[in-house]
Amino acid sequence: MKAQVNITPDFSIQAYASPFTSIAKFDEFKEAADTKSWIDSRRYTVIDAQNLTLDGTTYTATSGKNSYKFSNPNFSFNEFRSNLVARWEYLPGSTLYFVWEHTMSQRDKGYRSGWGDNLDRMFGLADTNTFMVKMNYWFNL
Repeated sequence: MKAQVNITPDFSIQAYASPFTSIAKFDEFKEAADTKSWIDSRRYTVIDAQNLTLDGTTYTATSGKNSYKFSNPNFSFNEFRSNLVARWEYLPGSTLYFVWEHTMSQRDKGYRSGWGDNLDRMFGLADTNTFMVKMNYWFNL
């Protein structure tokens, strides 16, 4: 989203906002088999649900005599970035910019269902603020 307001011909304010949310829930895990095979179905085997257990945030998979563990890959990610830019052309071709960048971001290790819940949580996240000043000067050579 972007908005711009020209206060005068020499002074303007621009606002940018980018909300982002992403969720993932994995439900079929696979084990590498013949990784050099040209046939896709031979490259892996599906881990049967009865050979897979979840203990908190760690999965344990059993295959024959072997057993191995891996972290739960499900996640929820929320981020909101915004910029506010004040632009002043103090001389023809010479510009002064004041920028405020505001970011809120969090990646949860667990799956949180629903887009609405994730969007609602977005505005309660910890934030980071950055302030910048940029000056351009036109040299008439």
